[in-house]
Amino acid sequence: MMKQKNSIIPSRSFFRMLGYFIEEAKFQLKEVKGNFIDYQLELEPEFGKIVHQKDYFSRSIVLGVYIRGRQGNVQVHDMYVRIKGKFEANIEESSEDLFDKLCKYNGLMNLLIIVRSFVATTTAQMGIHPVLIPMIDLTKVEVN
Repeated sequence: MMKQKNSIIPSRSFFRMLGYFIEEAKFQLKEVKGNFIDYQLELEPEFGKIVHQKDYFSRSIVLGVYIRGRQGNVQVHDMYVRIKGKFEANIEESSEDLFDKLCKYNGLMNLLIIVRSFVATTTAQMGIHPVLIPMIDLTKVEVN
């Protein structure tokens, strides 16, 4: 296979997600007519303490995601997913402040992408139109 002219070969990041676990998932869905549903998200992040190991920083992040779908004035979907992820970064390539920022933005985004996929797959297997939660821009949100 030939390389594309404008291909990009990314370097491996010093920030890594070691794993995740979906701790809780609740789905309350009403049968709806049509596919247009307006979804609103509410995110509840919980950041564990940053731990200094030999060569790296590590931290767990728990993200609760409320997904509410309305069709007109009627709430038709009410879902909640809680996911926990574990992240680390090499100390030689990162400061504690940088690691904290990466967790608050890249870490949350990685967990949200997994939740988005989980919700779409689970709802599709329920025999309804797959729920695609909207993309968000965390750079416009103050994450504490």
